[in-house]
Amino acid sequence: MLAIASTLGAITGGVFFGKQQLTKRGITLFAFIIGALLVVLPLEFTSRLWLLAENVRGGLQSIPRGQIEAAIALGLNTPLVVILIALPQALRSVIPAIALSGS
Repeated sequence: MLAIASTLGAITGGVFFGKQQLTKRGITLFAFIIGALLVVLPLEFTSRLWLLAENVRGGLQSIPRGQIEAAIALGLNTPLVVILIALPQALRSVIPAIALSGS
């Protein structure tokens, strides 16, 4: 909510839109709040998803290439290599980072 208030303040040059100004423009206070939430919440959600994706990508890159090659040499196809070999090891190293980031 602080981000909304500071952004709104920066856009309007520090002039606060009171209830009278909103209703003059045909905007109810409820509609204004819902509109602001619809803008901010997806941004917050996608930023958390990007952080989670970066953590998982780092975990996948930490797996030695030889283990992937060994799984392929045993005859596992790519989805099985990812599900049985790569993800369990990556998630083991990523869980502390995810827990600390609050995602």
